[in-house]
Amino acid sequence: MNYSKKLATISTLAVAILSSCIEEKDLSQISKVPEPETYSEVTFSIGGECSTTETPLSRAADEKKDIYGITVSQWIRDTNGRLQSKPYAYGIFDNISNLKLNLLDGYKYRVACTMVRNATDSLEVDGKLARPFTLDRSGKIYGTVENKFLIADQPDGTQLFLFDADNSKIGTKAQEDISRPSILRYHGLIDSLETHTANNELELYRRYFAVKFVANGLRKNYKLEVQLDDSPKWILTPEKNETDYTYISFKTLTGKITSGNIISENAMFRVELFKDGVSQGKIMEYNRSFKRNYKSVIAISDIDNFGTDADLSIKIADEGELENDPTTDLPWQGGN
Repeated sequence: MNYSKKLATISTLAVAILSSCIEEKDLSQISKVPEPETYSEVTFSIGGECSTTETPLSRAADEKKDIYGITVSQWIRDTNGRLQSKPYAYGIFDNISNLKLNLLDGYKYRVACTMVRNATDSLEVDGKLARPFTLDRSGKIYGTVENKFLIADQPDGTQLFLFDADNSKIGTKAQEDISRPSILRYHGLIDSLETHTANNELELYRRYFAVKFVANGLRKNYKLEVQLDDSPKWILTPEKNETDYTYISFKTLTGKITSGNIISENAMFRVELFKDGVSQGKIMEYNRSFKRNYKSVIAISDIDNFGTDADLSIKIADEGELENDPTTDLPWQGGN
């Protein structure tokens, strides 16, 4: 075989080997192409202590509405392998008859729902809703009722999400940034949901207690100011020495509710005495435990003993679980 034929043979073999390598590489790459993403439609219902027997569509148009805020987060692992939640979708509803959305398969999700009774009366500002229905971390972007789920990720790389859904703070002017506001707040949570899970019920439970204050024996020139943590203050005078029941929010909204288990929170109970409009100082200050879904009466007596060796008298009594109160349209669903 002459030199030219040898060179031609070698070139042919080289091309064949190279082609084989390219084909093998291409086949390898093709085998690693990820499967296309798939989605599953997931539906939700509302249960627990939240009555859904009457939908807002059947109510009078001018009636104060209850507002539901639902957040859906993906459970993912960060670069260090730690599990964290990533905002996926959210929705603000006043009609909960058709709660459904598409979830990306292959993930687990955290689903939380917060509800405020009569929210359109207390939280609505120029047709939009203040915290906890705001859509940014600073509480400046007010939300609107859309009655559908919306994706959290925005085209500009930002996120819109109900970041305060688990936060007890609300956005009314009178109670801005108060961690223990007076409000009828419900909350429920599904901590780990998969797309193939059926019967996804969000069980909402009352996240508040009721309290009433009584001052016995107040002199004409006396006044008491009472507060629980940073709650709005109650004023007691000789002419009005008894308050109505007031509903006060829990600070923690995500505590697990189980049958037969009564959860409670401690609140700093403070009483300040005023005489002729001048503060005489705090006459009481201590932690008191309040049960979720219970009402309590706190009676303060022997106020004249303040500043003497004698003790003030205080009587605290639990009055049982909350029952139907027509003045606040609070539904009663029975015990837990």
